[in-house]
Amino acid sequence: MDVKIDQFRTWISNIMSSYDASHDIVHIDNVVSHCIKILDEVKKTQTTREIWNSLHMATVLTALAHDVCDKKYVRNPKSKLSTLNFTLYRLGFSPDIITMVTNVVPRISFSKRVREGEPLDLSADELFIYRIVSEADYLEAMGATGVVRTYMFQAVHGYTAKGAWIHTTQNLFKCYDYLSFNYSLKEGAVRLARMKRICNELKDERDFM
Repeated sequence: MDVKIDQFRTWISNIMSSYDASHDIVHIDNVVSHCIKILDEVKKTQTTREIWNSLHMATVLTALAHDVCDKKYVRNPKSKLSTLNFTLYRLGFSPDIITMVTNVVPRISFSKRVREGEPLDLSADELFIYRIVSEADYLEAMGATGVVRTYMFQAVHGYTAKGAWIHTTQNLFKCYDYLSFNYSLKEGAVRLARMKRICNELKDERDFM
């Protein structure tokens, strides 16, 4: 891994150390892994190597930082975004990359995307990054991983097992509808089927209704 990215990942890990286990550095690393697989699949051969490298770098950094401003954990998202901007600057990333990352990060939200659709105020490159990171995050909300993360979050925050099951079946099943890249669609189909099977088995074992 690039030294600056590794340093940024360490900063992210420290920032998120107070988050619960459903949104930890393992989740972040998995989102980054999905992003890289999508990027490898859709590499823009028509762009120059320099432009592509910038897009690749900005996507990875956005994936690493996508939960930094999450309102579930942060009281002042704008202040945290400013800290993110300063940290990227201090580590020596280019102004263009910093702008893309700080524009996209606060817009990564499944619930907001469901309500409002894709953000209209992003540039073409920023929207490209948004879609990749958003889909990678959705994949982590699906499958066995999605079920386990949902139950962890609900338990830590005082909700019930029934509430976790309802959230999974009524909301997370819809993640697949927002996938578009080939990798996302293939991986998402596997995870959706697995998640439905797990939820059906949970329902058979417990009287949720």
